[in-house]
Amino acid sequence: MVVILEFALPSPRPLPVTVEANLLKEEPRMKRFHVNVSVSDLQNSVRFYEQLFGQEPTMLKDDYAKWMLD
Repeated sequence: MVVILEFALPSPRPLPVTVEANLLKEEPRMKRFHVNVSVSDLQNSVRFYEQLFGQEPTMLKDDYAKWMLD
């Protein structure tokens, strides 16, 4: 069973990226951080993370729970 945690993290600052046409583009300002955690008791883990994050999972299946946090 797996608990999946996904966080939106701000980039420290936008960085220019040079493209072939010598035009400048900015990287996205938000990055996603993804964590998988194997657990032996999914129901207890879901209760723990619901209290920690103050919200229910974004997706809950028989063998995994997923939170997408901003």
